[in-house]
Amino acid sequence: MRDADLPPELAARRKASRRKWYEANKQTILERQREYQRNLSPEKRRVIQVRYAKKNKEKLRKVWDKKNWAKLGFSAPPRERPGNCECCGGTSVKALALDHCHETGVFRGWLCSSCNMGLGLLGDNIESLDRAIDYLKRSSK
Repeated sequence: MRDADLPPELAARRKASRRKWYEANKQTILERQREYQRNLSPEKRRVIQVRYAKKNKEKLRKVWDKKNWAKLGFSAPPRERPGNCECCGGTSVKALALDHCHETGVFRGWLCSSCNMGLGLLGDNIESLDRAIDYLKRSSK
């Protein structure tokens, strides 16, 4: 019988009992899990990782972001992640990147991967962007 089908007080007792058993057997359980993972083939390990990543996209994104923020010297993002790229306004299937100045490390905004790469390839400077704009104006006539 599932816990959801039980009266709340019985479900709570069952949960407490399972928790107690887990705490008493924690080392054995962890050793078995480690042994199982050591014996996995690379193909099976990859299937498990992909399945986990699909189910936990937001959790993994937060972990990834936190690591990147720490590298940049931020304890948390300077402002919340918007729904759209702050440069082009588009919504990206991929996560928005934390854009920053590579010389000073100062946070600039949230960009989609295309805008982030485009700015980076143009040297992250206004002069290069101005030349690119002039080129597009000249060549589109």
